[in-house]
Amino acid sequence: MNQIIIMIFCSLLSAVMCSPAELYSAKWDNIDIDEILKSDRLLEKYFVCLMKGEPCPPEGADLRKYLPDAIATSCAKCTDKQKENSKRIIIFLMKNKPDKWKLLEAKFDPKMSYRQNHKKELEMAGIVV
Repeated sequence: MNQIIIMIFCSLLSAVMCSPAELYSAKWDNIDIDEILKSDRLLEKYFVCLMKGEPCPPEGADLRKYLPDAIATSCAKCTDKQKENSKRIIIFLMKNKPDKWKLLEAKFDPKMSYRQNHKKELEMAGIVV
């Protein structure tokens, strides 16, 4: 009897420990990134949101909330779409708005872990790391 209880306990523990990591909400995955990147006004709105925390549209507030964790975990909880969008946005900022990128990087990634973890991808995009 004790062996059965121990076996059930171990099975439950294994199931909990091996469950996939919880992903960030996908509710903003279909936001039109191109529209934001093409518009200086919209880009500035999100930049101010990230840097100062206000005023923030709902999707910007969520981004600001999850960004430190996403950087620290190399986007482990990101959906595939979030990873794709993040890469596009970061490369765009590095190439086209380097001053804004440096300020965001100083605030959210002062150790430059994104650059280190994605060096090959950035170099393939023509960015000197």
